Amino acid sequence: MLEVPHNTPCISTAYIPSLVRFLKSEGLSEKDIFTNTRLLGVNEDDYPPMLCLQDCTQVLENVCPSDGRSPLFLGIFVGMFGKTGSLGTIGLIGICSETLDEALRNSQQFVKLISPLFGYNYVDEGNLVAIEFNNKFNTPEKVNDFVLGLFVGGIHALAHNLLGNSFFDYINESTANFKTSLDRYPDLAFMTNSAIGINVKFGSKTNRITFSKNMAMAKLPGANKTGLKTAIEVSSNLAENRQNITDDNDTSKTIVDSVKAILMSETGLTLSSNEISKELGISRRTLARQLSVHNATFSHLKSEVKMTLANEYICKTQMGIKEIAYKIGYSDVSNFSIAFKRHFGESPANHRAKDRAM
Repeated sequence: MLEVPHNTPCISTAYIPSLVRFLKSEGLSEKDIFTNTRLLGVNEDDYPPMLCLQDCTQVLENVCPSDGRSPLFLGIFVGMFGKTGSLGTIGLIGICSETLDEALRNSQQFVKLISPLFGYNYVDEGNLVAIEFNNKFNTPEKVNDFVLGLFVGGIHALAHNLLGNSFFDYINESTANFKTSLDRYPDLAFMTNSAIGINVKFGSKTNRITFSKNMAMAKLPGANKTGLKTAIEVSSNLAENRQNITDDNDTSKTIVDSVKAILMSETGLTLSSNEISKELGISRRTLARQLSVHNATFSHLKSEVKMTLANEYICKTQMGIKEIAYKIGYSDVSNFSIAFKRHFGESPANHRAKDRAM
């Protein structure tokens, strides 16, 4: 396997608050958790988007002694009890999908937003479907097992959240297969009693989850084609721009495009900065901080998108000026005309007439 530098982005820090809460409940302090890492003394709102491989390794060395808590158990627990928002735009893809099958197929290419070092293959096996996890790099064993646990627990939580009570109609047809053995991590023995609600097998040839085709194709109540399209577009932009990220400033470059993409969606202009930050899997304060790196604010981007849409409606449709004003969020057409003239240097009517004459 390929070696990767220690400063390589490893795992989304969206999981860190859940990890900290769990470890604090077991008597550890933030100092215990973050000693010798760059997160020591850092406020939750100021976490970078990704935890680097070196810091992830160190955190697990701090909290998973060789004779105690296993990183696989820790990952499963954090993944299961984390919110769908921890999955960021991948969680949004799941929420807006028509079936789990659609959610998993669309999310497969964006797993790098959770961890660039790991991924999964979604396989159709007739009456069953399987999610096969893979690690393309020579990552430390504890990191590998922790991230595997996050994936398994996260997918379990996502399915439960999306299917609701019907989730329990299918759960007996699900199995989690792990390559590791109970001899390696004795604290995983609780899982053999279906403590997590699914069958578990250890010593398998691959790390994978299987579940019934019926579960994969069950209709989800929150299906939203427009929302799904937006979530995929935003995820695609984030994934493309994060390929070579090495620091927080580079990450913030993707935020401007991502916010604009959401605002440009059918109902985007009705969303608040808090709602958009949740869709992106970050806090509102982090969103504001990352936008400020590029001298941008949420209100500025919203105004910019309004003018972009106004220009399209004026030049490419027959909609009236009043209708356009209302469509992009102005309750008063005169305020719209003032804003439009300030932005384009001419009134909406003159702008349309000039465009028609060209």
